[in-house]
Amino acid sequence: MSKSIVENKNIRTYKMRIKDKKFKSKVIDYIYKYRHFENMYIILLNQDYKQNIGDF
Repeated sequence: MSKSIVENKNIRTYKMRIKDKKFKSKVIDYIYKYRHFENMYIILLNQDYKQNIGDF
């Protein structure tokens, strides 16, 4: 098994069907906020690693 397949082994996709439009918009908003937080966290960790601060 190649390394890329092993690394991607934990990736999962979920599908939801939501009929309530208000709830749907809240869920989508939450997902985008979480993804933004996750991306910012990765960027900050990368900067910390490159600057060799070591406070992560």
